[in-house]
Amino acid sequence: MSKGDTFCTNCGTPAGKWKCEYCKQLSDAGDMFCQECGKKRHDIPTVTDAPTAEPTKKPTEKPTAKPTAKPTEKPTAKPTEKPTAKPTKKPTEKPTEKPTPEPTEEPTLCLECGHSMSKDDTFCTNCGTPAGKWKCEDCGQLSGAEDKFCQYCGKKRHATPSVTDAPTAEPTKKPTEKPTAKPTAKPTGKPTAEPAEEPVICLECGQSMSKDDAFCTSCGTPAGKWKCKECGGLSGAEDLFCVHCGKKRHDPGK
Repeated sequence: MSKGDTFCTNCGTPAGKWKCEYCKQLSDAGDMFCQECGKKRHDIPTVTDAPTAEPTKKPTEKPTAKPTAKPTEKPTAKPTEKPTAKPTKKPTEKPTEKPTPEPTEEPTLCLECGHSMSKDDTFCTNCGTPAGKWKCEDCGQLSGAEDKFCQYCGKKRHATPSVTDAPTAEPTKKPTEKPTAKPTAKPTGKPTAEPAEEPVICLECGQSMSKDDAFCTSCGTPAGKWKCKECGGLSGAEDLFCVHCGKKRHDPGK
């Protein structure tokens, strides 16, 4: 096919599509399974095996008879008529159009757990799934939002749970600190300034996080955890070495 063809000139299939042999529905070129019935994609036949379309015959044109020239007649002069004054129409006032309200943006939801997400979030802060992806319950692989079947095993996509059914991530337990006895200070006339809150950062990539985020929106690592560069296991914020292989902890963002 040439780049400008919208349909195949041999079989009529739209460009970049393939037809399922089982249900005859069309799917995109990147799909390995039919998006309607889950049937695996068939092999593309070679050029020698494809049936060639017979060339269309052009209809033969019949010779057209030349028109015979008619004798020219002198135009007769028409009597001049006085123009009649047309009544002037008053301009009609157009009704004022009311401004149409702008449509409200629909909230973005995680396709895996149904948790609400911001447009700038790369990962879900509740379950850690990448934005616009869903995880197959059979093989655990990720597929896109437009896929109705898993692109690795053909398993049908599960229903996205509602926000009320979405599992909430358990908050990370902070180590309990023993209260230290503070020395009694003499009262002064000046008010004491409140201590500034330290910013929360991801221990894996160094990205700033909110206190309510259970997962990092940049790399998907759980809050208060860091990933070992050697074995990929997760360890806590207080661990200086990997609890799985003993590898020394790396600096955030390196």
